[in-house]
Amino acid sequence: MDEVGDPGPSIKRHLTSGTSVVDITGWGENDRGVSYTFGGDVVRTFLEKHDLSLIVRGHQVVEDGYQFFQKRQLVTIFSAPNYCGEFDNAGAVMTVSEDLTCWFTILPPDRTRLYIKTPGGMI
Repeated sequence: MDEVGDPGPSIKRHLTSGTSVVDITGWGENDRGVSYTFGGDVVRTFLEKHDLSLIVRGHQVVEDGYQFFQKRQLVTIFSAPNYCGEFDNAGAVMTVSEDLTCWFTILPPDRTRLYIKTPGGMI
């Protein structure tokens, strides 16, 4: 990160694969050791600078398949229900119409499957 807290020229990568955090301002270190965390001010600044109204991203498990952040200016979509057999999350697919209306199709988790983690993998 530079002296003003911007992670550099790959800001688009960080906004799409980093972790949004409600209670921080600016950029922060990510506990996962990959990319950065960012606050709502980062989303607002990016949208204003690029004359956009919404950031759509994936790459982060969210319980209901999709989750809004920063007053619906960023949405995380995760399309894999029961991710890796370790989560009880739904998946979602976002559809955008020609007039830019967005809606979500939810892919519910399969709650009938039981995964047991063993040293050799999942059974």
